[in-house]
Amino acid sequence: MRYLLPLAAAAMPVLVFAQVTQQSASMSLEGEKRVVRQVILKDEHGMDTLVEQHLIELENGDYLYLHTSQPQATRELDQRICASFGSQVSEGSLVRLSPETLGGGACRNETIVEPSAAAVEQRSTTSMLQPPSRANVPQKVGTATNY
Repeated sequence: MRYLLPLAAAAMPVLVFAQVTQQSASMSLEGEKRVVRQVILKDEHGMDTLVEQHLIELENGDYLYLHTSQPQATRELDQRICASFGSQVSEGSLVRLSPETLGGGACRNETIVEPSAAAVEQRSTTSMLQPPSRANVPQKVGTATNY
């Protein structure tokens, strides 16, 4: 689940307005333009929350938001927002933000899917010498949602 907050309005009713209060840029040793900015975002309860974002600016002006590169307070806000959707943060997620977007993140859900009754019946009639197929084994199915 991705959340994207344009300058004037939000994608989700809980998240209404966002505002940059401070921003600075520097060049990394790798030649990447790094942007650190203070942003007031709406949290999962609609309350103003000041967070610091660490972004990488791309040549076209877009930003890369990496959850694992954020300060603890920002990561915690991501976790709370995902929890409000019944999800968890996608830890290794990378979100591309346009210059007009002030916040974003990614959530995920995982569900165990049991094999179908037909697959179970087929397994019971298959020789015990044959290894079970993956169709007969419960599978973990993940869904990602960007917010």
